[in-house]
Amino acid sequence: MEKNDASVEHCELGSNLNKTVSTAKVENVLQQATASEHELTVREALIAYKPAVLWSLVLSTAVIMEGYDTNLLSNFFAYPSFLIRYGH
Repeated sequence: MEKNDASVEHCELGSNLNKTVSTAKVENVLQQATASEHELTVREALIAYKPAVLWSLVLSTAVIMEGYDTNLLSNFFAYPSFLIRYGH
């Protein structure tokens, strides 16, 4: 299967699936879809799956900042300048 300008083909099998479609045909379509996704470059994958990438970045940043925040704030209490300004 040829690359197609950062587009990804989708195989939708839903309630309106023709019952006469053989399992071999479905497997063939799914194998082709998988192969085309494996052939994507990093740039093409980022373009094709932009919402998933952005969601992952936001969630990862939130988790990292949560860990940083809990570690950083507890260490402020040890600084003499913090105790002088805000008390005990």
